[in-house]
Amino acid sequence: SGGYRAAFRSVMLNEIPETNERVRAHLYLGAVQLRPHPDHPDTKTICDFITLIDLKGLLPKFIVNKKLPSLVVEDAEAKVKRFKEVAK
Repeated sequence: SGGYRAAFRSVMLNEIPETNERVRAHLYLGAVQLRPHPDHPDTKTICDFITLIDLKGLLPKFIVNKKLPSLVVEDAEAKVKRFKEVAK
């Protein structure tokens, strides 16, 4: 397979209202491209990830820098799994 591409954005749901207890980020635009690694197509995936997000809160830079890379990896792994399920 040549890989997958997806685009996403935030949506407002009446079933999940914003509250004062939790600050919710707003994703203006996100996109991911997942493709097999040319040398290891069955075991590795190349992930290109672009996002424009307003975190709507004051997060210390060191926390964002530490956590964001792992969130990108977790998101990519979830998308690879889902795309494989949909492709069946």
